[in-house]
Amino acid sequence: MGYSVAAGTFSGESGVAVGMPRGAKLLGKVVLYTTNLTNLQNITGEQLGAYFAYSVTTSDVDGDGTDDLIIGAPLFTDPKNNVGYEMGRIYVVYQGKEVR
Repeated sequence: MGYSVAAGTFSGESGVAVGMPRGAKLLGKVVLYTTNLTNLQNITGEQLGAYFAYSVTTSDVDGDGTDDLIIGAPLFTDPKNNVGYEMGRIYVVYQGKEVR
């Protein structure tokens, strides 16, 4: 726990996103905590061994004034890819106002 860490505002409270690339039975996991260590949410990866949560950061990706969470999974492999090596994947978890 703590392989990667990012500060931000989640669900209206200041807190941190803590990455666990080998958590959740090797699916990878991000745990969102408030500053007083209340667990807000857990986000689990979708592919075994993709190293989901190797990197985490926050940014206002959609321009709505709230922090969005960006999660990296550098060893993600697309099963439809015939090349046979990792492609990596970036996940963006939006929060806040609905964008129209």
